[in-house]
Amino acid sequence: IGRALPYTLGLLLTTTLIAFVVGSLLGALMAWRASSTLARFVLPLFMLIAALPYYLLALGLLYVFAYTLHWLPVGGSSGVLSSGLSGIGAILDVARHSILPGASIVLAATGFWMLSMRSTMIPVLGSDYLMLAEAKGLRERWIFLRYALRNALLPQVTGLAIALGYVVSGQVLV
Repeated sequence: IGRALPYTLGLLLTTTLIAFVVGSLLGALMAWRASSTLARFVLPLFMLIAALPYYLLALGLLYVFAYTLHWLPVGGSSGVLSSGLSGIGAILDVARHSILPGASIVLAATGFWMLSMRSTMIPVLGSDYLMLAEAKGLRERWIFLRYALRNALLPQVTGLAIALGYVVSGQVLV
């Protein structure tokens, strides 16, 4: 356990943060532009993926990319013949072995963060301070980033803190 724990914590912390950032941005964009192409196609796809458990998604990715296409390694944290690597070669080998489990966690968790951010962002869009910002003539991008996204991220950050507590418990199976 002690030998595998640094790899596990590194993988899970990294993938949780990546999923949080990507999911929050996608969810905010989908709420901001509700009738966009992004909302029509990406939302149902990530809703489907978010409903899948991490380990089932990981098995599907493993079958496609490791067994069928032979693009990525089947398991482990480094290759059998790569024990003599040092420096950047060892880091790249570990990164290559972490692509499949990382992708399964990021794909499944991104859907959760995206749906959560979208549901948090929708009530923010009807706020008085957004109407005031529009009446002042501020640019739409500025209103999105400084007013809407900033206020909608508050509950998301609380959810991220709770999710980081579950890093060692639920996702270790992947």
